[in-house]
Amino acid sequence: MILSELTTTAPFDVPAMAYAACRFGFDRATPVSQLAGFGHKVALPASLANAVPKRQAEFLAGRLCARHALAQSGGPVCDIPAGADRAPVWPQGF
Repeated sequence: MILSELTTTAPFDVPAMAYAACRFGFDRATPVSQLAGFGHKVALPASLANAVPKRQAEFLAGRLCARHALAQSGGPVCDIPAGADRAPVWPQGF
């Protein structure tokens, strides 16, 4: 998995909003076991264990951005799990 540096400058100003973006790429030959680590310690949920590598990479990149934006807002640095509807479950107050 190739992950670009996280960008924190929003394309437009929205009060009380944190922003994080990155670009990612993946190599189909990269073992899935290497995607979950790639130096950032984001947990891959069991529901994505059998997903294609591209979907796993999308999830991991999205969660990295979400975790970074949460930290910018003064929130805890933690995993952001998926709820029953697969939407992010944010810490209380965020």
